[in-house]
Amino acid sequence: MGGNAEELYYSGADKNVIGYISILIKSLRPEQYYKNLLVFVGLIFTYRIFSDNLWAYSVMAFIIYCMLSGSNYILNDIFDMEKDKNHPVKSLRPIASRRLNIFAAGAFAAGLIAISIILSYAISLNFMVLSIALVLSNISYDLITKNIPFLDAISISINFIIRVIAGCLAIGSGIPLWITSCIFILSLLLVFGKRRSTLVILGDEAKNFKGSLLAYNVKMLDKLINALSIALVALYLVYTYHSSNIYIALTVPPVIYGILRYLFLLRSRNMGEVADILLKDGRFVACMAIWLCLNTIVLYS
Repeated sequence: MGGNAEELYYSGADKNVIGYISILIKSLRPEQYYKNLLVFVGLIFTYRIFSDNLWAYSVMAFIIYCMLSGSNYILNDIFDMEKDKNHPVKSLRPIASRRLNIFAAGAFAAGLIAISIILSYAISLNFMVLSIALVLSNISYDLITKNIPFLDAISISINFIIRVIAGCLAIGSGIPLWITSCIFILSLLLVFGKRRSTLVILGDEAKNFKGSLLAYNVKMLDKLINALSIALVALYLVYTYHSSNIYIALTVPPVIYGILRYLFLLRSRNMGEVADILLKDGRFVACMAIWLCLNTIVLYS
């Protein structure tokens, strides 16, 4: 995989072609696609998990949103190429390190978006509209909102909500408002946690990477994170209180433990990609697995 981007791009050698494809796939960041699992929320929480004919639509929606995510990561790296060169981690990305030709990468991203939109229409017109909305939201974030304090976090959280709603539209179900609200608050919690980690890791250099960081400080973010944690627990408690199934209360302890574990990890470690660190923490993963199993048992018993 040695040589510069031009050598990799124009060389006819098989190993270089394979190397270039490998770099292109890496730029799509498939390790981040777990976020698109949100399209299955509607399938699970609208009591349709055993509807075999609906799984095909949910899986198709997941694949489409993975393609859209990959294209967005490429465009994001192109837009931030100059800033990423000075980042201790992002400078190693294919585009920032000049191992990937930006014109080829941009054309590939545009192709992925076009194919995704066409496939979205095959599911439904409304699903296609939401897919286009996700693309536009991502581009607006890359060019505008990521430099505006608080709006940057809200924009990212809205993208998570789009995934949930899109998943519901894909199977023709209603939208579970309580889980959608919880996911929105949880997204804000994770985004502000990431901002806090960035400030701690980069210190004074943070202002060189995202303009919105200039308005944040660790003390302010700690207050926001604490407030959102309380709001998330309160909202979930309200949901369980109004549920017709009293056994749903069994899912409260895992939620509280999961949030406490997140707060502990956030303050005890210099977390970069917060969600990635959480997914590598055995206790947190076990907690979420227990929560999901309890919900499935309670909802479908």
